[in-house]
Amino acid sequence: MNFLSISSHVVHGYVGNKSINIAIQYKPNVENIDLINTIQLNVHPKFINDNKSVASIAASKYDPEIIVNDIISKSLKTFLNCKYDCLIISYFNNNIGLDLLSKNLYKFEQSVKIVDPIMGDNGKIYCNPLLISAYKNMITNNEIDCLLPNQFELELLTDNSESTAIKDLLYYKDLIKQFHSKYPKVQNLIITSVELNPKENYILISNKTTVKKIKLTNYYEDTIIYGCGDLFTGLLAYEYTQNKNTKNIFEIVRSVVFAVQLMIKKSIHFRIALNEVVGIDNKPSSYRYQLNGLDLVNCIDDFLAKSSEQIIKDNETIFINKYQVDTL
Repeated sequence: MNFLSISSHVVHGYVGNKSINIAIQYKPNVENIDLINTIQLNVHPKFINDNKSVASIAASKYDPEIIVNDIISKSLKTFLNCKYDCLIISYFNNNIGLDLLSKNLYKFEQSVKIVDPIMGDNGKIYCNPLLISAYKNMITNNEIDCLLPNQFELELLTDNSESTAIKDLLYYKDLIKQFHSKYPKVQNLIITSVELNPKENYILISNKTTVKKIKLTNYYEDTIIYGCGDLFTGLLAYEYTQNKNTKNIFEIVRSVVFAVQLMIKKSIHFRIALNEVVGIDNKPSSYRYQLNGLDLVNCIDDFLAKSSEQIIKDNETIFINKYQVDTL
């Protein structure tokens, strides 16, 4: 299988394309993964060192028209005639580039398309606001296999970001129904984080007929963990492309959640204690630790080079009781 991932790049650490790449490149049946970086950062923007200092970010942005017209269309598709089993669209903070890419997705007609619409989190938009309409246009006009928004991004896509409704599971079930009605070309919706309170976190999964949930346990609720989202995206892209004809989306997501949990457990000793943590709107946060990134190099042999079936077999006694998929 061949993959193309469009996302960010960090020089230090495993976030963005570096995380997606390592999630995929060692897996069985992978021939190649190509990477297009939409921006280069020195480290993750929230990186904190041992002295509790937040990193100063150096950023180099790339011309979106060169990325789409020259690199993708002229070089990869026309000159090299690259055929990809899966296209991953992640961090692309430029509405012009995203619109150009959307218009060129017909060239990837035979490819699985995995889209992580990175726009914001925790009620805050941290991208160019014009991206919201660009993502809406993309998923309206193109067949998308899996869309991976967080809870706030789902609200943005369904025009519910200002909602004052009680945000319980029934609220999100209704949003999912709205979403599938509005965007019928999206086959599977995976809401990667639904936090009802610090102790109650879910992943919600839906196709056009069924909505299910996975309750996250032992995910270190007191710790901010960076890089998990990109790792999840990479693993989901691999598992879906590999198994889409033999497994349903609910089985696939469950196996990915389990693998990520095992890698968090292997990396958690690197977390840094935070003496004073302030959350949204300067309110006290429940987080007491920060993990700048997962120890993915040391996860290669145990997890990243193995199929989900082998990971489950190696950890069968844990898996049986973990992350049950329940109807919402």
